[in-house]
Amino acid sequence: MSALVLSSEPPSGIAVKPKLSKDEPLHLHIGCGPQRMDGFVNCDLYPSSATDLLFDCTKRWPFPDNSASVIYSSHTLEHLDDFKSFFREAHRVLREDGNMQIRVPYGDHRSAWWDVEHRRPWHAETFCFLQPGYREATGNAQHAGWTHFFSIEDVVLRVSARFVKILRWRLGRWLLLPYLDCLQNSIEELWVYLTPIKTPERQMMWRKTRAGNAVPCRYGAYRHHIENRPQGSHELPELVDWGFRAFYNGYHSFRGRTK
Repeated sequence: MSALVLSSEPPSGIAVKPKLSKDEPLHLHIGCGPQRMDGFVNCDLYPSSATDLLFDCTKRWPFPDNSASVIYSSHTLEHLDDFKSFFREAHRVLREDGNMQIRVPYGDHRSAWWDVEHRRPWHAETFCFLQPGYREATGNAQHAGWTHFFSIEDVVLRVSARFVKILRWRLGRWLLLPYLDCLQNSIEELWVYLTPIKTPERQMMWRKTRAGNAVPCRYGAYRHHIENRPQGSHELPELVDWGFRAFYNGYHSFRGRTK
């Protein structure tokens, strides 16, 4: 799989609002809050200086089918009661060659629950319900009706700053990364990269190479945490890949070792 570029949290500047072109695919920022992304349609339930459109992302989105090439949503999913409607609408508006990036607090970190408006914790494996074959892999008939499939292409588990102090050393990573997910508050955030599966043919091809109840994961950390310094006032956070890759299936079946 080719390297995936994961965007960093944008600065909260105010720029020219993007136009809703009929010819070019949309870039959607869902749950933007006060954080504006240039070149995106910035959407939220509540008005701010950053928002272009106001709507409830658990209801029908005001965009045509197959009209978006990119969806970005940071720290919104954990606030939703009806998260399945969010994914149904994302699947509907994304083009077949589109992609979506989601960021959420990691389920075993305090940040998953310290906001009283958070509805549920999210782990890497939680996203498996979106994939073809999940119902068969788990034997849970509750998932039989899900048809808005996504492929989970990449999940980055961002390590918290306190644990980076140990893991910046190669020996620390070699010893601890295979077991880091067992340590509470060691992982702070998930960065999840998804692509829609919109045809029976792609479903069939996907099932031949992937298991519905497993997702590919890797560990990463912010560069300023690794370098043990504060983030610069005009510096966007850079995520550094630590090279450890594994498939998570709820039982943590690791494959591979860190560099």
